[in-house]
Amino acid sequence: MKSLAFYFISKKEKLLTRKGLIEPFGMDFIASKLEIRKATRRELYSITVLTRKFFPYTGFNMQMIEKRLKNRKIHYYAALYDKFTIGFIDFKENEKSIKILGLAVLPEFQRRGVGKKLLEIALKFAKEKKKEIIYLLLSKENFPAAKLYEKEGFVIKGKLEKRIWDQEILLLQRKLE
Repeated sequence: MKSLAFYFISKKEKLLTRKGLIEPFGMDFIASKLEIRKATRRELYSITVLTRKFFPYTGFNMQMIEKRLKNRKIHYYAALYDKFTIGFIDFKENEKSIKILGLAVLPEFQRRGVGKKLLEIALKFAKEKKKEIIYLLLSKENFPAAKLYEKEGFVIKGKLEKRIWDQEILLLQRKLE
């Protein structure tokens, strides 16, 4: 049985296809239509759907994400393509570090530089705030994300003893200059 999040993402994909933004078997990605901005309540529903799709183990609902959007230590940025939310990044500001809590991009927009642009926002924020380290947790099986993080200078610092959804979880970090 498909999850509720899958249904809503699929419904949105159909809407995007009908509007001519996505071709059913491919896509002409136009970089100038991509916008990364601080997420607001406007993107709440889309971020909730993406969170349920990519991070179902969190159990976050819309009210929880809305509360996190208001938290001054947690920062959300949304990736919009032609005004439709296609991804997001959220990260938590600690005293000396930034922890990336999640980075998600709809599958048809992956490998088009969207994830990299979202990651660059977190890196820029960390540097501006003079943080020493930026880190995150990543499933060992998430090869595309691992490749992105490696290109951006992240290294494996360890792994969690506990598995999440029967997956081995790695701790990645990057020291900031």
